[in-house]
Amino acid sequence: MTVVNAAGLAGGHRDARARIHQAQHLLETTDHTVERIGTQVRFASPTAFLDRFKRVTGVSPHTYRRTFR
Repeated sequence: MTVVNAAGLAGGHRDARARIHQAQHLLETTDHTVERIGTQVRFASPTAFLDRFKRVTGVSPHTYRRTFR
């Protein structure tokens, strides 16, 4: 059974969005590699991080970072 919060997001989706938000902050404020950031925000693999980041934000982490450089 999936537990859904008041906003209509399942717990796992809410957690993933929070981790993507944290990754966005790190992409904006650090020079850490995208792979390192994915690990820091607890994604199982670089591919999982890249796929989820793009699904949530509409752009890759590399493209997102370039908007702040």
